[in-house]
Amino acid sequence: MEEIESKGKTVAEAIEIGLKELGIEKSQAEIKILDEGNAGLFGLMGSRPARVKIRKIAKDLCPDYRTIQEQLKKITADLLTLMKVKYSEIRTTLLTGRIGINIISDDASTIIGKDGQTLKSLEAIIKLILWKNPAYRVKFSLDCAAWRQKKEEKIIEKAKEIAALVKKTGQPQHLQPMPAAERRLVHGVFTANSDIETISEGDGEERHIVIRPRARK
Repeated sequence: MEEIESKGKTVAEAIEIGLKELGIEKSQAEIKILDEGNAGLFGLMGSRPARVKIRKIAKDLCPDYRTIQEQLKKITADLLTLMKVKYSEIRTTLLTGRIGINIISDDASTIIGKDGQTLKSLEAIIKLILWKNPAYRVKFSLDCAAWRQKKEEKIIEKAKEIAALVKKTGQPQHLQPMPAAERRLVHGVFTANSDIETISEGDGEERHIVIRPRARK
């Protein structure tokens, strides 16, 4: 398989550059984020580019999403059975860049756990099982009773409120540290915004998003 490391000002730019260099679409690639980068002080001091590793997937390993959806349903059902948790249905949906799994159950609190920890652990186990087959290495997200969806909606709503404040005052605002998946969610909201831009700052558990006025060219 062809594999390259690509750099850019942002993760999205690094991915775009890498895909163009390999001459492939995103659906034909396995992408690993090595470093989200750092804009540094005033875009100068301490700055570093975002880095990603992109691997071209062989044609015979390109994802068959219908088959993968069925596999995800089966793996999820088997794990819930082992947990002795009752459920009425497991639904899968093709979303942008990933497959969404939603568990319908009267015992949602057990599946979700405190702050979603059980749900996240279940998702990690499903990933370990599914990704044993290289052809099934696609992104997916696990949800139950729309818990994750509601959480994402709250994150987006809060980010938009802060963005409105930034637009009004012209001053950047720092969000609380959050996991990479949630940071990508916020970045995606403002990608095409002509007035607001987002960057990631900090390292490890202190990694967070800064919402600031978009620099004028």
